[in-house]
Amino acid sequence: MTAAARGALLALLLVPLVQLLEELDQVPPDLAQGASFKGVKTYGDLVSAEGIALLKSYATGVGPWKGSILPREELSTPQAGIRHRLSGEVHPFLARVRAAGLLVHTYTVRAEAHFRALTPEGKPQSVQAELAQLRDLVDGVFTDHPDEAVKAYR
Repeated sequence: MTAAARGALLALLLVPLVQLLEELDQVPPDLAQGASFKGVKTYGDLVSAEGIALLKSYATGVGPWKGSILPREELSTPQAGIRHRLSGEVHPFLARVRAAGLLVHTYTVRAEAHFRALTPEGKPQSVQAELAQLRDLVDGVFTDHPDEAVKAYR
């Protein structure tokens, strides 16, 4: 589909579109099945300078996995079911996406241990702490805990 056709379809739909992004090194399923999309090979390509220009031709925002925004390292030994530790950094793609004027809604904040991470200091991060951290970085979150998200975003 050409950029002009996508733009025409977007105008007909009259709804904002958000491009979901899995881990940045992953290949989107349609591309893995042989489709091609303007040189995009991974989700990370979509948040490069060239990819952001392409995103802006059809989307008003991105929906990255929270681990793409707040990089994490896998633990050699899980602690209380938690398998990752936050690096303490924010991925640079976030600044590029924000500078381009795209909205950011991350997914999924959940309370179960295997969805959470340790802080860079090695302490388990609570749902509330994760929401508070994300609040200052993104426009919204997908969560199984809307009550906590409302508190964090007020």
